[in-house]
Amino acid sequence: MNGIVYRDDKQVVTLAVMKIYAEMPRVEVEVLTDDWEEVLDND
Repeated sequence: MNGIVYRDDKQVVTLAVMKIYAEMPRVEVEVLTDDWEEVLDND
């Protein structure tokens, strides 16, 4: 997700990951931030 959701993974401060088995395989991604402008401007 580096370069797609955020410019650099150094911007990531918290991760929560779960693996759940189900009949229908899928991937869900939720990205939260307090301030998108700060994320986009932070190099």
